[in-house]
Amino acid sequence: MGDCRTSCSALRQGMSAFFNMPAVEKLLEDKGLAHAEISALRELVQLEWVHFDTVQGMSGRAACQDDAVGFFVHRVAQYLSFPRESIMAVRDDVVAADAAGRNVIREKYARMMEATDPVAFARDWSGRLEAPSPVKRCVLDEIEGTLRSMLDIARCELPATAQHVRGSITQPKLISSIGYYVCEIQSYSLSTLRCLRDGLRRQLSDHVNPVLDTYVNAVLIQRVLEA
Repeated sequence: MGDCRTSCSALRQGMSAFFNMPAVEKLLEDKGLAHAEISALRELVQLEWVHFDTVQGMSGRAACQDDAVGFFVHRVAQYLSFPRESIMAVRDDVVAADAAGRNVIREKYARMMEATDPVAFARDWSGRLEAPSPVKRCVLDEIEGTLRSMLDIARCELPATAQHVRGSITQPKLISSIGYYVCEIQSYSLSTLRCLRDGLRRQLSDHVNPVLDTYVNAVLIQRVLEA
């Protein structure tokens, strides 16, 4: 138990070091994040990194689990791009799940397996994940529909980038980009999902595209870390 606490503390501190960089602090402030949102984002990404570290794949530990820079870049880029009002709500959900002994990152990959490898899912996860209620399923479908419109726009505006990301249709052994995100958010509470749905709808109406912005913000964060 002591070794586990020490390891988790070291992982959190390692991720926190990125947030403590003056250039990163300035970037988050320039992006308009309030102090409370930055604090929530820090806590959220730290805890996700701890959860990610403990996930065991079919072939053992993946190389990306030792890439702290890549994890920081992609998680922060996503949270900067998607509805800001969801940051604190997602943080609260992930913290509550952790307190209940749940690992939302592990749950995300399990749900991906349900789509890409149903035989393995039935063998290893059947009955272990709570199925979405009809109301929650409806909100997830609404989020998926909005994201599909945004993804289509992003593919038109950044066709070269689109060639290097997940496809738009889930196939055996390969989940789509939208499917990946929907698997991630299924662990969230209904109130958080509604917050995301409403925020994404506003972004679409305002011609703000978080799919496109995630690409751009990832490059920006990477440059800040390398400066």
